[in-house]
Amino acid sequence: MDSGETYPNLALAKHGYLATAPRNPSIAIGFQVLEAYRQLHRVCPKLSIYGQVKALCHLHKQPFRRTLVEEFSMTFDVYLEILHCIDQRVNRALRRDAPDWRLRNICPPCMYTLTGEPELPLSLLCEMDGNSSLKLVDSAIRAGVPRTDEHTFRSDIWITPEEVDRFKDEVASSDKAAPVDHDSDSNTDAAPEERKRMFPLFAVAGIFSSYCKHGHPLVTCDMIRSGELRKYPLAIVNRLMDTFGKKIGLAYDMGCDLQKTLMSSSLGARARELELRLLVPAFHGHAHNRKLIFDNYKQALTIIHQDGSDLEVLSMTLGTTAKDYEQDIIHERKYLQALKSEPAEMSLQLDYLELLQDLDDARHHVSAASAAFQSLNHDIRHKGLKGAAITAIKNRYRNSWNKLERTEGRVQILEDQLGIEDRWFPGSKDYDGAFEELTMLSANIISNPLLAWELSSRWMERDRINMVLARRLAQLSSMPGFTGVMMVGQREGRNPQLAVGIPYPSWAAVATTNADDDSGKDDTDDNVIEPLSGEQEGDFVEYLDRLAV
Repeated sequence: MDSGETYPNLALAKHGYLATAPRNPSIAIGFQVLEAYRQLHRVCPKLSIYGQVKALCHLHKQPFRRTLVEEFSMTFDVYLEILHCIDQRVNRALRRDAPDWRLRNICPPCMYTLTGEPELPLSLLCEMDGNSSLKLVDSAIRAGVPRTDEHTFRSDIWITPEEVDRFKDEVASSDKAAPVDHDSDSNTDAAPEERKRMFPLFAVAGIFSSYCKHGHPLVTCDMIRSGELRKYPLAIVNRLMDTFGKKIGLAYDMGCDLQKTLMSSSLGARARELELRLLVPAFHGHAHNRKLIFDNYKQALTIIHQDGSDLEVLSMTLGTTAKDYEQDIIHERKYLQALKSEPAEMSLQLDYLELLQDLDDARHHVSAASAAFQSLNHDIRHKGLKGAAITAIKNRYRNSWNKLERTEGRVQILEDQLGIEDRWFPGSKDYDGAFEELTMLSANIISNPLLAWELSSRWMERDRINMVLARRLAQLSSMPGFTGVMMVGQREGRNPQLAVGIPYPSWAAVATTNADDDSGKDDTDDNVIEPLSGEQEGDFVEYLDRLAV
């Protein structure tokens, strides 16, 4: 240990170890061991610390001692705290530290709305239901002395019991309640006898959770000493409306019954204002279809009978007709639609700035493609280019010029619409004025090499994953019947100035290559695991050897 270091853990951490005690430790555990257990536990939650420590003792032919389990557990908690602090610093640097950032960005296909994308009938399609497999037996029934767990879950995925209990006394009774889904916590008389005897056994009877249509978890809560009470879906509906706003489609197997409960609760007015739609399974909805049509028909007849005479009096007084009312509805819809978008001139200026960036990129592509095309004859003679390679160079040359012409034409159209006579360029007053609020990543990212390395490492990890997804999408786009567009988009609400000067990630080239160049497709599969050989095998053996206490 260096003379200037006060704590042993500082010296050990520099060599890749974490001690089991803050002062005078006798055992240190490698960061690789801790990370290996963390990743193994992620894919196999049944793997306990007890089992991990026993395996390490077998690897190093050491006698097992139960004290090692406790020491490993405490050290692993410290390691998780270190990772949490790193995550906090990274999230602050990337401006992802808002309380609901995870919930708003967990699934890009569901939650990203692109500029120019047609509006969908539902802004988000998700589902919710209860699950009784994750039970916790009450400590009053179990043998032994209960130990209080003082850990708190740091993610916003959990809704606290206090937030859930806000809705326990709001639920109005309905005509037909489900036999095991009660409208208040105290009403358990209608439940089957076996269910009434079951709930007191468990402090937590399961979880009630919601997911987007791609399977990403949104929010969840514990079902405490009860089945699927109405307070649980109400708490989830409240959180989803707070986060995502209008036009949420929420599927629930008892959505028809919950609809009555929701509309009579304190959330009813807001649910109507935000146009929340509760969905049910197809077969369940089919059973309601005939009754729904009949009820709507009766409601329409009642409205015509009650309000028809009043409308006739108003029409005679105001001198209006049915055609006037239809025009009023059309004008109102146009007005409300216009409120959703930003001023036309501002939107056009942003589009113009983005097109200038696209035009600059297109010119670079043309320059590179032209150079390759001009040297094509030389490469055929001296480098032996043949077949597909020659076709790829020609197609890239033709496509790059076509893209440049299309982009140039779009730029000229916007210049005519905005009345721009002299094209904007970096350094001009208009260009710099439009980008004066340009914000790059925090300055400490550049000045802090450790943080920069962590960001780079995470970027490359996500880049590799996104590359596999982009290639799969490119393969799907070549299938018959595909009607989508493979291109890079701009997320609505995100400042486009933040992306100035930042190149697209490597996986984004898959989309543009697929759209502009059909040749030279890469048929390789990154999911194939190649066998270890030579130096790789030695590195892997060394890694296993370092899994030591």
